[in-house]
Amino acid sequence: MLTAGCEAKGRNGAAGLTTLAAFVGELLLHELEHRKYTLFSKYELSNQTKRTCLGHLMRKKALYMAYHSSQGSPLSYASRTPSLSGLSQVTGSLYISNGSAAKNKGLLSTNRITCIIRASLGRARSSSYSMEYVHVPVADSPDVSLLSYFDVVADKIHSVETMGGRTLLHCVAGVSRSAALCLAYLMKYNAMSLLVAHTWLKSCRPIVRPNNGFWIQLIIYEFQIFGRNTVEMVSSAFGDVPDIYERETRGMVPL
Repeated sequence: MLTAGCEAKGRNGAAGLTTLAAFVGELLLHELEHRKYTLFSKYELSNQTKRTCLGHLMRKKALYMAYHSSQGSPLSYASRTPSLSGLSQVTGSLYISNGSAAKNKGLLSTNRITCIIRASLGRARSSSYSMEYVHVPVADSPDVSLLSYFDVVADKIHSVETMGGRTLLHCVAGVSRSAALCLAYLMKYNAMSLLVAHTWLKSCRPIVRPNNGFWIQLIIYEFQIFGRNTVEMVSSAFGDVPDIYERETRGMVPL
């Protein structure tokens, strides 16, 4: 943000900073719907400056939303270091992981997990009588209907939280199925748009990447909740992909 401000001041002086402030103000007014490129053409600022502002504000809003959504028990950012092998903390009462970490009794005990939601075809039996288990029998396939489970899982996570418990949401890798369900929860009970929810979740667990079929269903779910969309599917050499991944596919050739 400082870099963008310096650029604006250097090019246009006080007028440049006024333009920058107006642009940032409209971004906030439009709730950071970054695919509305009409804002980009409205102001005489370089695209790099605009994207710098946008990225900064998206990160700030994601942190703000996650903090206030915890309803009196804000997430401790010091303890929310992104994790790949262990449990990744998403909110004060929700964690996400792969299947191996979900079997680690030490991790479950340390993080005071009281409910485990497993999204996979295989169903593991538990020997723990103090842990509640919920099974979501789905494969990690774009053709699978996950949308029908969004409300059920989100409601369960919320219910556990209201009872003072903590939920671990996992699949085999902690990348696609569990990530999609987590995004649905963040939209429904944390008032995050899909774009902001993804930004936040990826900051907690950088490897999350729901398959394209799940993205389509998340986009449908976002519209059902908010009546608008902040992510859309676009064409690429690899078929339709979420617009937030579109840049990654440029110049790539399918095998």
